[in-house]
Amino acid sequence: MNELLVNFFGSRMLFPVLIFLSAAMMLALAVYFLKVTPENVAKMEKLPRWKVPGIILGIFVVAWCIPHAMPILPDSLHKLLFPVMAALVIASWFVLDHLFGRALGGYLILTAHLFLRETFAYEAISNPVFPVLCFLYGTFGIFLCGMPYRLRDIVRLELNPKYKWIFPGFFAVMFLAFVTMGICYLRVMK
Repeated sequence: MNELLVNFFGSRMLFPVLIFLSAAMMLALAVYFLKVTPENVAKMEKLPRWKVPGIILGIFVVAWCIPHAMPILPDSLHKLLFPVMAALVIASWFVLDHLFGRALGGYLILTAHLFLRETFAYEAISNPVFPVLCFLYGTFGIFLCGMPYRLRDIVRLELNPKYKWIFPGFFAVMFLAFVTMGICYLRVMK
């Protein structure tokens, strides 16, 4: 099973798929934050606590970590990585709160690393703007992993007119950057 995960997460097709998937996720988050109103804030602030989407995204993130853990572990422990992943997923369902916030943070960190690695391989599309955006994107992921409940506070912050456009604007800029970089990558790969 570990070899399957290594092949999947080491595939060259992962970057174009994830950059467009991440662009769609950024657009969805921008729209989500724009829809926050005083009437629906109690419902909307439950975003970081979504259990089922959090566990689905969390399974993907933890599975992605297995190929990264293999080089630093002895070969004798490699066969335990998949069972440990399954145990972590089951334990997180029962023990952790804010599953979606944590999983989203892990996803942002891993994709920021992947995006930087892949774009630096192609000099024609690696420019100073995209690495800075990936830095901000990954830093937001670290922030969410450390304090996933702050995603709820960000939803509440959307009620303040002074801050209404900060996070939807951030996610919209990330959407545009990912779509642009994905199109450039596909053009270079032709």
